[in-house]
Amino acid sequence: MSRLTISLLAIVFLAKDFVPPDQISYDEVPGFRAIAGTEILEWHQISTPPSSEPTVAASLDAPKGLRLRWLGTAGFEISDDQTAILIDPFVSRPDFVQALVPLIKLKIDTEAVDRYVIDPMKASGTFSNLRAILVSHPHHDHAEDVPYILSRFPRVSFALRDIRPLVVGDRNLAALLKAYDGQEKQIPWLQGVERLSSGRRQIIQFDKKLMKRLREGRKPADGKPLGRPIEGDFGNFRITAFIGEHGLYDDTTFTLDGTLWGKAPLAGAQYRAYLNSSLTYLIEYVVAGKTKLRIFAADGARSLAQKDVSREVAAGGPLDILLQGIAARNKENAIPARIEGFQPKYFIPTHYDNFFVPFTEFRNFDFTIQMQTDNSALVDFLRTFSKTAEKSPGTRLRMMKMFYYYSLENLLEANH
Repeated sequence: MSRLTISLLAIVFLAKDFVPPDQISYDEVPGFRAIAGTEILEWHQISTPPSSEPTVAASLDAPKGLRLRWLGTAGFEISDDQTAILIDPFVSRPDFVQALVPLIKLKIDTEAVDRYVIDPMKASGTFSNLRAILVSHPHHDHAEDVPYILSRFPRVSFALRDIRPLVVGDRNLAALLKAYDGQEKQIPWLQGVERLSSGRRQIIQFDKKLMKRLREGRKPADGKPLGRPIEGDFGNFRITAFIGEHGLYDDTTFTLDGTLWGKAPLAGAQYRAYLNSSLTYLIEYVVAGKTKLRIFAADGARSLAQKDVSREVAAGGPLDILLQGIAARNKENAIPARIEGFQPKYFIPTHYDNFFVPFTEFRNFDFTIQMQTDNSALVDFLRTFSKTAEKSPGTRLRMMKMFYYYSLENLLEANH
């Protein structure tokens, strides 16, 4: 990154009191420093890189070619020079009281979304090429910012240069987009924007009967594969969705399960997970008809029909990267089964940052999601990962800094 770019970024972020990504301190975070009995696992500067492992460079400037960027919580940007895909993009981060008090309406922090999600994509030239937004489930910490991102494509157009990206999710996501229809007076950034519910979307259909079959480890009654191909032109990317289940925190007796309702802006309790579900996504990078790299993104630590999902995923070749949320894993921890089934080359933990701290205050990386207990338990996870992955000894644990682009080009060359 050039000095001029760094200076401009610092001015912009400091003017709005947002912390610049390069000023978030990871000094006390295990895995980013050799503390609490853990080695350095950050992908760019791991402690003991195997001689056979490709180097993965990280920078705030988007490198050429295939790259991966963690947006915090379960959010990711996966992009190359022509196409971008977002997964669960969320940076508004209302605090604990705002998120959980039923009478408080959540307002999207549009400045944070611009600074951390949209502006870096514009700088690399990929925002206009955003082709898909994949949503695991419509809780606020996964879907709150999706409507604003869509609004930055004001016209539902089939012109290649300004086509609104496809949105993928469940029926509650469709309800979330509809909640913004006709709300221009309450939400100024909707002015001049065609209805968000009128854009392209693919809603994954399922019901209680199918969820029951999947929980019992049975396939759908129609005998079709579990994976649902996502229709659209995504450049070199191919996307498949699988139905999963949302995890539960160990120290709470409730879950935000049910039907999403109301008009935007919504309170945190209105953001519901339909049938307590959470979609997972297989994203494959295909060049000249050959699959070069495969990524599986999963929010929760509970899975449905994991053996069958593993078989379907494995049928397409080895899995390179598993992006896996590690919060709320202790009641029904399916992470060992997922690792054993997928045998990924790299395991990247996500959703362990304290997403109740807004980015005006997040200068020291907070890795404790505290209700009554620590629901991410990052230190324990890192200490016991080798036991967790003992049936997949080839899986390497790697960690990412938020908002840095990690180049995957060397992984493509290694796979070639």
